[in-house]
Amino acid sequence: MASDYMFVWSVYLISALLTCAIFWYFTWNMANKELRNILRVCSACVLFTPYFSDAEQQFIAPALIVGLFDFMEKGINALTAPGMAILLAMFCAVILSLFINLLFGEQ
Repeated sequence: MASDYMFVWSVYLISALLTCAIFWYFTWNMANKELRNILRVCSACVLFTPYFSDAEQQFIAPALIVGLFDFMEKGINALTAPGMAILLAMFCAVILSLFINLLFGEQ
């Protein structure tokens, strides 16, 4: 069970890294640097934010996947917990991105 769990996580992480790399490539020529950075950190937050997959077990899974499966099983109200985790991660990443751009951006 543990080896399957690690294998699935490694496959997911490799595919998410590849997806991020493709998204970074497609946003490479965007004229607005601030918007480009915000879109990049938001896509990374959606792909890499973990959440507990079950209340009784200690396994984590990507919050997007947990939210989608909970939505299919329990309805729209089940999206609030994983959705809030993603939104909080996005909020922190956007604030950090804007702060870094303010400090190190071109004058």
